Formats: sequence, C-alpha cells, structure tokens
Amino acid sequence: MVALLLMGGVLTAWLTGAFGTDLAGDRAARATTSANAGVNPGQERAAPATTRAGTGATGTTQLAPSTTKKPATTQAPTTPTTAAAQGQLPGGWRAYTNRAGNNRAGVPPGFRARTRPSYHASVIEEPRGPRRVFTIRSQNPSAPLPQASRDYRAWARRNFAGFREARYAEDQTYAGRKGAVVFEYEANRDGRRVHVRHVNVKGRTWGYNVELIVPAAQWDASQTLARQFEQAFQPLG
Repeated sequence: MVALLLMGGVLTAWLTGAFGTDLAGDRAARATTSANAGVNPGQERAAPATTRAGTGATGTTQLAPSTTKKPATTQAPTTPTTAAAQGQLPGGWRAYTNRAGNNRAGVPPGFRARTRPSYHASVIEEPRGPRRVFTIRSQNPSAPLPQASRDYRAWARRNFAGFREARYAEDQTYAGRKGAVVFEYEANRDGRRVHVRHVNVKGRTWGYNVELIVPAAQWDASQTLARQFEQAFQPLG
C-alpha cells in the first residue's frame, strides 16, 4: 500500500511538472510573437518618417539652382547694372505686379491691365485702335524648355487658319534671362489677321510665357512697344 502511494505521488508530480512547462512555453511563445508584432508596426511607422526625411532632402536638393546662381552674383560690375536696367519703366508707363503669377510688368499709356485665373495670367490690352494685347502666363515649376515651345509650334501649325511661321529660335535671351525660346507666326485669329510673338522663358523655378498679339499690318510699327515691354518685364520666381 505504501509503495503504491509513493508511486502515485511521483506520477502526479511528474505530470504536473510536464504540463506546467508546456504552458509556460506557450505563454512565452505568444509573448514573443506579440513582441515581434509590436516591432513590425514600429518599423512601418519609421519607414514613412524616413521617406519624409528623404523627401526633405530632395527638397533641399532643389535649392541647388539658387546656390548655383550665387557665383553669378560675384560678377558685381555687371549684374546690378543689368538688373536695374531690366526693371526700368519707360516714361508714362506704370508698374503692374501679379503676385499670384510671380511677375511684374509695365502697362503702356492707354492700355489696361487685368488678370485671369488660368495660368495666373496677366492681360495688358489696348482697348481701342490696333487692340494690341500682351498676355503673361506663368506656372511653377516651369515646363521643360525648349520642348514646350516645340509642342506649341506643332499645335499652332495644325490649328490656326492661315498659319505662316515667321520665326523660331531657341537659346535666346528675353528680359535678361537666357535659354528663352521665341516663336513668331501669322494667322487668322478672332476674325482678323494677326502677328503673334510667343516667348517661353524660365525664371529661377517658375516658367513664363509672354505673348504679344498685334494686327499683322501693325507689326513693324509695334517693335518699339515690344522692346519696351520686354525691358519692363520682371520674372520674380
């Protein structure tokens, strides 16, 4: 009897110890899994933060063009003189600043200025007489040049009645900015024969399109006006 009791006690103790170890192992396994699950969401949260940091670095890289321009400011004898001349208004003209479009233009006597929401456009027009019209459109970032002008050139050829190309030139200078593209053509627009000068030019990051529409018969007589407008125009972005 005593032997049987002793054997039963040993068996009970052995069984209790075995299940106790397995249950602890199960709890440890679940705890480890939970811990791993806790690490993974943390890594996922860290990844967007790293991506945002990378984006920030990219934004910093975009400042490089401004940094690149700094050596140009070392040309002190020429840069201030050019800048001062470029913003100068002819006598009788008034300044017109389009803050949304990040540019400043001159308004000739007898012209009126207004804005349009599309492309932050400034429209400077002659209400009577030849009804010459300057339109300045802008966007940020700039469209790639000269490709944007090449695309418009092809579009104009297909879509304007009586189209005749007068001039197309890349790598020009307009309003003191290099790399401009000048495209001129004649066409029938809005019931009249007009000569159009379409200039695409890039500022620091903004892109500008300066368009002049003149009755074809008045083109030669409007050259002084066109040069004065270019001299007064200031891309600010």
